Amino acid sequence: MSRYKLTKREKKANRVGTFAFGGFLTLILILVLVLPQFYVSTIDITGSRVVTRGQIISIGNLKTGFHLFNGVNGSIKQLFQLRHAKSEQLLKENLTYIRNVEIESVFPSMIKVNIDERIEVAYVAINDGCVIIDSEGIVLEVLNKSDSRGIPVIEGVVANQIQCGHKASVDLPDSLNESIVLLNDIINADKDTRVDVKLLPEIKTIRPIQDKLLFLTLLLPGTNEELIVKVKNSNENADKMVWLRFALKQGKLGGKGKGILDLSSTQKVFIPER
Repeated sequence: MSRYKLTKREKKANRVGTFAFGGFLTLILILVLVLPQFYVSTIDITGSRVVTRGQIISIGNLKTGFHLFNGVNGSIKQLFQLRHAKSEQLLKENLTYIRNVEIESVFPSMIKVNIDERIEVAYVAINDGCVIIDSEGIVLEVLNKSDSRGIPVIEGVVANQIQCGHKASVDLPDSLNESIVLLNDIINADKDTRVDVKLLPEIKTIRPIQDKLLFLTLLLPGTNEELIVKVKNSNENADKMVWLRFALKQGKLGGKGKGILDLSSTQKVFIPER
């Protein structure tokens, strides 16, 4: 079988086509680099709740009026994604509430910032105040005293070594861990959209005891009544926290006087104080 050989005319046509395509790409690149339409005019930030827009822009060194490619850096993959890897790292290192952040240039003229914030879930005492922790036990803030953020105090646990952005070191680590397990069950229960009453903001205190037992002090919505709830960490506890939300919404827990609502076993029993 004879091989097909390109004629001189065909070779010349191929070279011309390649040159034209390369010239077209070069023209596009030049236009992207010089046209004012490709200079940043908008910085769009989503997901921020505690950290402010000013903090994100200042610490991340994000600016309008510069070319869309300005600040794009990182790995090969991040370069293709037009990510601002150094700005992402600066934000995570300096703002403890930020769990993760993605910053990318978006054609034609936007920098898009997507923030994933840590959520404060409880207070833990220190010698001269308290710290706020998230659902992983990470220290978010150090305060002189607790404030009204709608999160509970973990009683009986004292933090002895603290550094914002790191897990709190406490005198009773097992008690802290059991409290964190319960808090995550409560957070997951609060995601149920069938009822609008949230459980976490109504909990004043969590006191871990032993053998995975914990006592909650619950403030009943719409009243000044406090209810003590006994729970035990287990695979069924998340469902019990959902049940507790429904019971709060329906007002079934009020008017019982002092006592303990025992959810630590298969039964849900109110035990009056003797």
